Amino acid sequence: MKLKFTFKLLKVIKLIVVIHFNLLNDSLFSQHTETDSSQLTVGAYLELYYTYDFQQTSENERPDYFYSYHRTNELNVNLGLISVEYTDHRLRSVLGIMVGTYAGKNMAHELPYLRNIHEARIGYQLHKSKPLWLDIGVLESHIGFESATGANHWNLSRSILADNTPYYSSGAQLSYETDNYFISLLALNGWQRISRVNDNTTIGLGHQFTYFFSDQFSVNSSSFVGNEFPNYERRMRYHHNLFAKYETDKWGLIGGFDIGTEQKAYLSDTYSVFSSAVIESTFQFNTKWSLGLRGEYFMDNDGVLISVINDPIFGATSTINYEPLLGFMMRLEGRYLHHSNSIYSLLDETIPNGYFVSVGITFRPF
Repeated sequence: MKLKFTFKLLKVIKLIVVIHFNLLNDSLFSQHTETDSSQLTVGAYLELYYTYDFQQTSENERPDYFYSYHRTNELNVNLGLISVEYTDHRLRSVLGIMVGTYAGKNMAHELPYLRNIHEARIGYQLHKSKPLWLDIGVLESHIGFESATGANHWNLSRSILADNTPYYSSGAQLSYETDNYFISLLALNGWQRISRVNDNTTIGLGHQFTYFFSDQFSVNSSSFVGNEFPNYERRMRYHHNLFAKYETDKWGLIGGFDIGTEQKAYLSDTYSVFSSAVIESTFQFNTKWSLGLRGEYFMDNDGVLISVINDPIFGATSTINYEPLLGFMMRLEGRYLHHSNSIYSLLDETIPNGYFVSVGITFRPF
């Protein structure tokens, strides 16, 4: 019997949208008593960028494995986001609607009416006195330390790993959080999917465990197990993400390593392997100026995540950040990528090196 998981999830998303618009209307045109514990928070975020690609791109489009900041030689919006968050006793919900080149590229495989959803979830606290929560809907990804929102990160662009692993997921998450750790178990529609693959009735599974040794140092482990193909050609994928983060007021360091495998064919005993390592650091010169650095390695010889890459890619990125006002940041980034094969175009030849310069502005007015 075919699972109805996706259909039920879409009904949940529709319910979340209706609830949030009703709540927003009530908040704007009604008064609350002093004993009312409910809280409605509205947020906005805008991310503008211009990338100059030293390689020729006839359609102003970077290679297919870039999903953020992928348009070149033109001023564009990477992400524009309006979010509404509601909390009341043991209930919480979030609705985020987005536009921009990131949404257009990253959500292209989704149904048209789902492509502007950044987040749409509703959660219920299962225990009245303990932080045990069940959240259902479209969730921010539990994998990795880089999200779609650039202002939260030390560099302007995302790593190749982040662009080719989930930015979001959909399904159900059971979580428990204390001062020392966060743990969650997830049942998902798939690897970065709201609507599942046609003729796929399997459910993806995931976990996340973060341990906070102190306010400055934490270690995170996340995983995904699932199938991204129809039932008749099912290939199991296993992915694990591990990273550690240390940050003070003056500097910070993140080191991460991902490894994944996927069956080469239906019922096959052989697997393709892909892996990546990313290290990032930041130096805060003063309250307004900071520097972000990133080194990265990405290997996917069999093209599980990126079909056009058969050999490792190495990269280095440097970003200067200037924040003259709280919530407003200007950024200048230089990025270099090296591939052992010549996959970048320059004049009438292909070369192994890619060079990019980007400027960006992030603005969070409230």
